[in-house]
Amino acid sequence: MAGLYRPTYSDKCPRTGRRIKKQTKKWYGWYKDRDGRTVRVPLSEDKAVAQQMLAKLIANAERGKAGLVDAFA
Repeated sequence: MAGLYRPTYSDKCPRTGRRIKKQTKKWYGWYKDRDGRTVRVPLSEDKAVAQQMLAKLIANAERGKAGLVDAFA
């Protein structure tokens, strides 16, 4: 399993001084690596590019599970 998300954070509004929630500009992805651990990585500001980057990371993890990729590559 894997996923793509944009985290939120709280910031102070300069006009009112109240706390507001904002989303980060960058998309983040999470996936299970070749050892079964959950890995969270920053990807890109563009969602389509971030999906492609995550797909490549997942493919490399699957190859690692099959023993086709060197663990230190």
